[in-house]
Amino acid sequence: RAWGGFHPSQLGGEFLPRRRNGEVEIARIVINSVTSDVTCVYAKRGKRRIYYRVVDEYEGETLDDRGRRTSKHPLRLGELVDFFLASWDLLRVLDVNFWEHAYPPGRVHGFLNVISSDFYPNFGDEVRRRVNDWLALKRGESVDALGSTDDHEDEEDGEEQ
Repeated sequence: RAWGGFHPSQLGGEFLPRRRNGEVEIARIVINSVTSDVTCVYAKRGKRRIYYRVVDEYEGETLDDRGRRTSKHPLRLGELVDFFLASWDLLRVLDVNFWEHAYPPGRVHGFLNVISSDFYPNFGDEVRRRVNDWLALKRGESVDALGSTDDHEDEEDGEEQ
């Protein structure tokens, strides 16, 4: 928190709720907002089930769903991403930030600072794929038109090179 006193962009995760006894962070998304907002999924193994919850730095105010679920076995990658994005609407966050700029893919993906999971190595790829699908719909393109995120890294202000 002290480092964030220099500039709000140095914040990022300091205001997440503490993990409860036995909880681990299994997924994290950090956006390049002024305060580097962080949203995570925490998980805890119980006797017969795994308990999951999505947390943000705003006491749940940015969450859309109750942000909790359980499973008997670890979630598959798609289930984790579905749960995360149903609880925290990343696509709405992107829409609010980029609708006036015609959704430039390079800037949209640049806004996604960190998409990570120590338990699901393809988590970032799957979230970015879903963002690409959403971008294609917003831009009136076919879903395959955007390709990989690398194809748009050099774009500026929505102009393709």
